Amino acid sequence: MRLVSVALCLLAGAAGCSLVIGTDGLSGEAPNPNPNDAAASPDGADGAQGTDGAAVVDGADAGLRGCGLYADASFCQDFDDPTTALSPSTWTSAVIAGPAGTITLVEAGAASQPYAARLALLDASNGCEFLRLSKELPGTRSALRTRVAVRADGLGTFLAVVAAPSTTPGNSYRVLLAFEKPDSSTGYLSAFVQKHDASGFSDVTSDTLPFPSDPVGRDFVVGVEITAAPSASIIVREGGRALTLTAPSDLTIVDGRVDLGPYCQSAARTFTFDDLAIWTSP
Repeated sequence: MRLVSVALCLLAGAAGCSLVIGTDGLSGEAPNPNPNDAAASPDGADGAQGTDGAAVVDGADAGLRGCGLYADASFCQDFDDPTTALSPSTWTSAVIAGPAGTITLVEAGAASQPYAARLALLDASNGCEFLRLSKELPGTRSALRTRVAVRADGLGTFLAVVAAPSTTPGNSYRVLLAFEKPDSSTGYLSAFVQKHDASGFSDVTSDTLPFPSDPVGRDFVVGVEITAAPSASIIVREGGRALTLTAPSDLTIVDGRVDLGPYCQSAARTFTFDDLAIWTSP
């Protein structure tokens, strides 16, 4: 991979931390396009319905790509500007709680050219290790929705949507998404709702969306939609499919946060992300 520039590490002094910009696919290698490019946004975004049941944002047929499709988002990052894609001013934090990992801008896996962000946890031998880009949206909200394109370069947990941080006693919930497969030919998207209390995090509920084939190496568009009590709801989306999870009756959204990247993993994991959009409602 030919490097074109080097970005600053967002965690000063983090051992093994490396943020670089690469050119995968620029030397004769055709990038693998995302089949869901310019197709999906959470329900409630302006637009018509596509053939797969996903909402199509107005302007998709006018050549808009990346964050151009999500002008109404509270936050959007399509990783296409190397000067801002991995900047400390763009993200709340980048966390490496393990020995080594890299966050790079690459062309391969980009849903909207030229770049996507590849997060590679290279050494997870100590167990429950993290490599992530985090975006917090401070304040109390009635709804938090996110949509992101992701290439499953491997298996494991790749996305966390935190309704309230663990410092919120007895009322902290998060939704985790993971790619898993029970055998060599099939797989599924797992969704977990977890609550944090004095003893740590514990599962509240979980469910899966099956894939007809191995998800590794494929591109997906996924989303999580959280609505706070009294109308509490949690919906997970993949392409045109929806999975409704039982929402806790005391679900609140305070200082909500979205984390991209390998999450509490005990083995090396890599995922590639593009076109992250986050919506909040007051």
